[in-house]
Amino acid sequence: MEPEDGGNCLAYKRTDGTRAVLVVLNASDKAEKYSLPSEFAGRTGTDLLNGKSSSGTSLALDAYGFSIIEY
Repeated sequence: MEPEDGGNCLAYKRTDGTRAVLVVLNASDKAEKYSLPSEFAGRTGTDLLNGKSSSGTSLALDAYGFSIIEY
């Protein structure tokens, strides 16, 4: 996935054609807000770490945090 300008987050996706998993890593020692790519923005996914629903246009990540979302 294309990096955000000046951002400290790294994101990649894997898909099997039906489902997609988005992994976002914050490489900063500060909390970061990652704007979701348009293909995921506004969709509801499931956080694979805690089972909670995830939706919206961005992810809030703690310092050195990460998120794994299945759509």
